[in-house]
Amino acid sequence: MPERSQFWELREAYEAAFRELAHRVRTLQALGGQAEADVRELEECRLRVAEALETYRERRDRLAALMLASAADGKERDFARAAVSGGSPL
Repeated sequence: MPERSQFWELREAYEAAFRELAHRVRTLQALGGQAEADVRELEECRLRVAEALETYRERRDRLAALMLASAADGKERDFARAAVSGGSPL
């Protein structure tokens, strides 16, 4: 059975990655909406979005793997509920 601290550590990392991705996308959208946007700055911003997306996916997958591994212990509902509601899985 996964430890509570491992779940919360992975969940916080996932949420932080999502916040960073959302921030990067908003920045790209704002920059893309400017008529005189610098092409190099726009491309660098796109690269940052791609990096943030990669980090988000990696952290999401690690959290999902932990939650799926808990299925063998009969805890899948508890972890899924905690992931959605913000409650404790244990």
